[in-house]
Amino acid sequence: MGNNQEGYSIWIKSGFVIYAILCLCIFTYLRFPYDVISSRIETSLSEYLGMDISVDSIRTALPIGFSFKSVEVNKNLMFNEITLRPGLLSLIRGKLNLDVKALLGQGRIDGFFKTPINSFGEPVTIGGKIDNMDISPLIKTFWGLDNINGHVTGTLEFEGLPRRLYKSDGQVCLIFKDGTFPVFIPMLPLDAISFNTLDIDAHMKKGLLIVDKASIEGSNLSGTLKGRVRLNKQITYSRLNLTGEMKLPDSIINILPEDSQLKKGRIKFTLGGRLNLPKFRLITR
Repeated sequence: MGNNQEGYSIWIKSGFVIYAILCLCIFTYLRFPYDVISSRIETSLSEYLGMDISVDSIRTALPIGFSFKSVEVNKNLMFNEITLRPGLLSLIRGKLNLDVKALLGQGRIDGFFKTPINSFGEPVTIGGKIDNMDISPLIKTFWGLDNINGHVTGTLEFEGLPRRLYKSDGQVCLIFKDGTFPVFIPMLPLDAISFNTLDIDAHMKKGLLIVDKASIEGSNLSGTLKGRVRLNKQITYSRLNLTGEMKLPDSIINILPEDSQLKKGRIKFTLGGRLNLPKFRLITR
């Protein structure tokens, strides 16, 4: 009696091969020793961003993504964890779209990074939502200022070249809570201004930050501010061209000298100079 048993068809055999390749890819993705190449990643990021970047470890993040643990910027711990997930459909269209989730000591960022693959980084679009982020480590690390603190929530988006984001276009909508910043008013007997809420709406055009609305409410003053800031690569050298109004509480008015120009409590002013050396001037007319 003849053997009529037939072997597997070519399609089934091809399916087995494809399945084996997929299993190999998944195993490699999950078990690849990413720590071995972490130094190369750190070097590439440092050169690309112009900062000293170090990462404690790199792990996979399912279903598809990578997680960077304990990310330091210029020797300061900036993020407890950053998770990157690429958009697969965008890769087919020739674009790199990354979903970015960053966990900080306090707060988090849910953002995105977009750029064309054929001209990687020219331009980039960066943005996202910030939730209750402590701003003091960020400001100290990137701008060298250690006398500003508070927590920020809001959204922002910029489009430009990575090394020249200070000349980009974009939108900013941020609310700062329970913070302080240095006093820029020579006649005011305070070392710092404490605020409960600082609300800022602004947009950028070719490196010009246009403050559409900024309002501050605090225990020792309240007021509004608007105008323009010409951003500089060295952010503290950015030029100010702002006008505003403020109201001082009675607790401050009562300790001012009788001949103080601030004695009337409600004043108008301009703010010029640089971010690190602002020049305050009263509008008396």
